[in-house]
Amino acid sequence: MLTPAEEMGLSGLSLASRVREAFNEIPDAALAELLERIREECNLRHVIYLRDGELDPIRVMACPVPLLADQLS
Repeated sequence: MLTPAEEMGLSGLSLASRVREAFNEIPDAALAELLERIREECNLRHVIYLRDGELDPIRVMACPVPLLADQLS
């Protein structure tokens, strides 16, 4: 028998797994377009590093990381 904490942890894994499965269904061409759009938005919104005088967008994960309500609080 699982403790409530163990059940909650496993439910988080289940949610994360479903999100990853859905993300993996995105066609490669659409994913490449999404990654390029994220890079462009990082530049526009100044989510960047300044390296040797050059702007370098910070890499933002395209696949969301799901949080359960207790993890958020």
